[in-house]
Amino acid sequence: MPRCRVTHFECVDWPDRGTPDAVEPILDLIQAAESKSLEGAQASTVEQIQSYSAPILVHCSAGVGRTGTLIAIASSVRRLNLLRHSCTTFATSSPQQRATVLSHPSALGRTELAGDRLHGLPETLDQDLVARTVDHLREQRVCMVQTDIQLGFVYKAVAKILQTLIYN
Repeated sequence: MPRCRVTHFECVDWPDRGTPDAVEPILDLIQAAESKSLEGAQASTVEQIQSYSAPILVHCSAGVGRTGTLIAIASSVRRLNLLRHSCTTFATSSPQQRATVLSHPSALGRTELAGDRLHGLPETLDQDLVARTVDHLREQRVCMVQTDIQLGFVYKAVAKILQTLIYN
């Protein structure tokens, strides 16, 4: 049997059905896991990086609340970072132009998430990155992101990432 290396990250300050006190440690955890996943990669393009990265396993006691929340945040962060890297003028654009780019339907994974929904989102939520991401996760496993507090936490984390992307 081939040997493999496993790196275990544990988040101990996240209560069941609740959220951590702040989003920054969770964003740091996601960044650390992504960096570890890409460790040793000799990739220079987004496509090469995506094809190389090692799998990341996320779980909690039931595998839905905290797991879904973390995956929703990580998925949104990855989508926004891929959008940033794909926009050649992003770094030199004004904050208003950046906000326009980030609100464009392509930033919401429109083609990636469209088509195989069990039930469509209401039109008012159809272009909401977080709502679409959670909807997509719930098609794969019901109850992902269990509570309204956890959903609010996903929005806070995405807002923090957007703030970083727009103003840095």
